[in-house]
Order: sequence, then structure tokens, then C-alpha cells
Amino acid sequence: GTIVRDAPPLELQACAEDDDPVTGWTPVAWAATRLQELPCCAAGPLPFICGRFRWYSRDRRIAGPRSERCLASSEPPCEPEAEVYCTTAAVRVRIKAMLDEESRHYTPLYQVRFRQLPLTEHDASPACEWQLLPFLEVAGVGHSPHGAQAPHSIELTLGEEDGLELCKRYMFSLRVGDRRRRSPWSVESQTITFDVPTSMLPKPEEGQTLMVEALSLSSVRFHWRELRAPEARSPCSHEVAGRPLLEYRLDISRCLDNGGMARQATLLLEDEDNGVAPFDATAHGLVPGARFFAALAVRFSRLGDRQWHKTGLKASFETPSAQG
Repeated sequence: GTIVRDAPPLELQACAEDDDPVTGWTPVAWAATRLQELPCCAAGPLPFICGRFRWYSRDRRIAGPRSERCLASSEPPCEPEAEVYCTTAAVRVRIKAMLDEESRHYTPLYQVRFRQLPLTEHDASPACEWQLLPFLEVAGVGHSPHGAQAPHSIELTLGEEDGLELCKRYMFSLRVGDRRRRSPWSVESQTITFDVPTSMLPKPEEGQTLMVEALSLSSVRFHWRELRAPEARSPCSHEVAGRPLLEYRLDISRCLDNGGMARQATLLLEDEDNGVAPFDATAHGLVPGARFFAALAVRFSRLGDRQWHKTGLKASFETPSAQG
């Protein structure tokens, strides 16, 4: 800025960004001060949210050059909405926050921060420090005041490449601003768990069962109706982008006389690359004339932490006896 001197007398003037750049200038009160040993001045109250300054010589009636655009204040975004969703190969978080109606035209940058929380609400361990992501540009916000292109909200997606860890709990916050001034941080979002939503887990249709067919004294075939995960969404447009591939585990355990069970066989299957799902499996080498219990579990081939999940498809059966 201009170094403040005693003479000639100068008047500090301000003009809102959307006012007339010739006639819209008004005097503002100011006082000389120093920041970090540099001479400067403090001005206020200001007649704008975003505007410019200039020095005006009352004696000579000459105005100096205009300053760069100054953001006087900015309201933070509203509470962000955080939603976990899946593509065919990744878990993502969609963040959306509405912008302040008045200052949204003058805040071309935004920043997101997130904080990892304890694994459960009853865990007394402290939350981690806030992690700040780099500033990003708000699409459509330029130097034209009240431009129709200024968005009403910020929307973005985050994933593991941004530092999020699977199966961890997070909350998010945003702020907006320009190169020199930032708004306060918004209130925190609701807590989310960064993992495959339970709504994405495949569920059998009501009344569906695991059927068993004896092939020999020691071999049986299992049948079930195909299981399919819900359609995944595109990370950019959130449009349907196909179904995630699944893996299957069929556990077969022998029922013991003491009430326990001993695992006798495990069959592993998976969807084909074109999405065709298996619907049967054959187990060999079972003990003839014995009681067994079988249960089918699934997991995603490329999503989440690859934990197995129960499907609810199970069956109790007996293999044929040699005397029969």
C-alpha cells in the first residue's frame, strides 16, 4: 500500500465492487498503525462486503490508483452434508454445502478439512487433529459481481487419495474466501463411517433359501437365487455406473454329537468379469450319513475392507447313509 505521510492530507475512499467505479467512492475512517513492523492503516466501518480502496488528495483533488479487490467479510457455508457412496471400485464421500447468498459472488476459493473420530461414540479417546486439504476454486465465481454463474453450493467428492481411511469415522467442515481473507469454518457435518454403506450389501429376496441336492453319499449340490449388489454411482455425475462385483464363501460344517460344529469344507466363488453371478456350487468328500450346516457369505471384490458378510442363506441337511 501507500506509505502514510503527514502531508499532503489524504482521504481514504472505498467503493463497493458493484457500485459505479467513477461516482461510487465514499470516505471511510482510517488510522495509521503497524503490523509486523510495516506501516499500514486500519479502516472501518466499511460500506461493502467486497470492494476497493484509493487515496484521494483533498488539496489537489486527485485520486490515486485503485487497490486490488478486497473481501471485507464472508459468511461461512451452511452445515455440509456428507454422504458415503460407492463406485464399482471405490468408496467415496460426497460433500455438499450451501453458500451464503450475499457473499457467494465474491468468494472464488474454498477449503475442506476433516477430522478422524474414535471408532465408537462411547470411546473416550480424543479425536484426531483437523486435516486441511488444499484450497480449490469455486466454479463460476470470477470478478463480475452478482454474476448469474455464481453457484449456490459447493459439491465435491473425497476418497482414500485425500487421506481418508476405510472403516474410520469422520466429520467435515468448509470455509470460503479469496487469496487474502477467509470466512470462519462452517459447523461440522454429521459423522459418517468411511466404508461400504449397509444399503449396498446384497440381500436375498424374501422367502429365498439355500437348497441342497444330494448327488452321492459324499457329494451335494447347493442352489440359490443369484445375489446382486445395488447399482453403483459414477464419482462425477452420480449416475448409475454398473454393479460392483462380488465374491462368495460357502462354509460347510459337520454337526457334532456334543452340539459343536467342525468345518469340513469351504467353497469360494466369484462373479464373472461381465457381472454374471454364480447360483450353485458342489461340495465333495463329505462324511456319509452325517448332519451338516451350510451358510453363504459375500464380500465385494474391490470395495471396502473386504470383510465377509452373512447373507442369511443357510441350510441344515444330512448326507445319505450307506445303509440307506
